[in-house]
Amino acid sequence: MSQGRILAFVLGMVLLGGCGGGANTESASGGSPAPAPAPPAPAPAPVCLGSFLGQNRLLIGGQMEDTTAQAAPFDLRYTYVTGGLSPRATCHNDCQVDASCGQWWGCWQDPSLPPGQRIRDFLAKTEQVTSWQGQSLRQRPWLSYYQWFYAAGYKEGAAEVQALNDAQRLRNYLDDWRFLLQQVGTTPVILHIEPDLWGFVRDQNADPHQLPAPVRQAAGMDCQDQEDSVAGLARCMLKMARIYAPQAALAIHASPWYYHMPGDAQALTQFMKELVGEQADIWVTDPSDRDAGYYLATGMDRTWNIWDESKARLYLDWSAQLYVASGKPMALWQLPLGNSLQNNTPNHWKDNRVEWLFAHTEDVVQAGIGALLFGAGQPDQTLPETDGGLFVQSTIHLWQKGGQPLCP
Repeated sequence: MSQGRILAFVLGMVLLGGCGGGANTESASGGSPAPAPAPPAPAPAPVCLGSFLGQNRLLIGGQMEDTTAQAAPFDLRYTYVTGGLSPRATCHNDCQVDASCGQWWGCWQDPSLPPGQRIRDFLAKTEQVTSWQGQSLRQRPWLSYYQWFYAAGYKEGAAEVQALNDAQRLRNYLDDWRFLLQQVGTTPVILHIEPDLWGFVRDQNADPHQLPAPVRQAAGMDCQDQEDSVAGLARCMLKMARIYAPQAALAIHASPWYYHMPGDAQALTQFMKELVGEQADIWVTDPSDRDAGYYLATGMDRTWNIWDESKARLYLDWSAQLYVASGKPMALWQLPLGNSLQNNTPNHWKDNRVEWLFAHTEDVVQAGIGALLFGAGQPDQTLPETDGGLFVQSTIHLWQKGGQPLCP
């Protein structure tokens, strides 16, 4: 087993314990079926992004192994920063100071190396200039920071939000965030902040200013100008990123759990504006965290995770409304990799999003979406390495056609 595969497996096993980025797409609790769909509203007028991360075409990427990353002209490559906080502050300086440091993401590496080396290596290899059929190609690294679930004691929902009011816990969390930003430095990375958390916050109160969080006590001098609320926390994290990682693009997660309900795009926009104002560069949504065939095979009633034409159109219409209301470009993240040729066994689950989205790229960009990122929400889902090559071939085919302009 290669070092890359070992790291991917370890990370995957961590994610299996509760990672999200969409683990509760249907409802905030993740346990009850979604409400019945509303009658379809008139489709919004097509929009034109103009540019996304400095490019004028739809960007394609995902979570993948090194060999896959070089098999097609991918634009973006993401990995998680997850698994929990360091057990002691000294681990930030030396992975060998205590055996427990190895539990922390900053020491998932050769312990003799400086902490954070795994992330620094990922950034370096991802942005390295390569060539694809005679043209230079530089992928852009994307880091999905999913840490509060673990910092809160493996809790979701109301308990996870309530834990934000714990000053010591929040201080340790922001120390971890600062450490990551220091590893990023001036690398032009995309920082994707806390899949799921803001959706749980919204379920507790549509006004995040009303939910307490001791930001100034926890963040020290970095955020003395922020209020002690969950909104203050989100804005503090973005401010810290501007200080320590000034070349990063900042992506805030906008959970799409109620996209099928009338008026949700406008309500979600209002919430997100209260949460972060205009500070984020990109808003990220995730249609599903698992392959549709997996949910069917395991008997889970998650019909909104299975796209047919009307549901796909509804999601794009919602995305377009969100873009118009917010003015923020969208990225679809952790899209399932299953396809119609799979057999509904582990790592080979059926889904149709790869096929549907690559067949409708013009509709995608006209919904205000500038990037599609595909990846597995847990390690037994279909992977780029197990999908029969469809994701790689679809990416190559789109590139050979000249890509999808953002303004068709």
